[in-house]
Amino acid sequence: MLNEVDWEYERGGSVDAEDGPDWMFEADEVTSKDPSYIFCPAPHRKQLLHLFTKHFCQHPLFAECDGKWTKEKIHWEAVHDMYNFCYTHGLCEVWGYMWACWYSPKMWHLWT
Repeated sequence: MLNEVDWEYERGGSVDAEDGPDWMFEADEVTSKDPSYIFCPAPHRKQLLHLFTKHFCQHPLFAECDGKWTKEKIHWEAVHDMYNFCYTHGLCEVWGYMWACWYSPKMWHLWT
């Protein structure tokens, strides 16, 4: 799975050519007035994809290095991993997105 993530990432490059399609945005969303603004700098994108893919592939039936984990422990560890990565690299907006859309208990339940 991680090799596929690497391949897709490399195929797309590390430069954003354009914003997403209009249907991805709320009606009141606006683009940043700062032309140098980057939501997630290119050097962190591959690392984030690897971390996210690792979390996506975890399951209580799969043994971790210290035995089988409960779904609660998997969630706690995944949140801890992603938060620490974002905090360490100064990616507070990325963390906000990850929490709101993927890692909050409400959203975690939907994608796991």
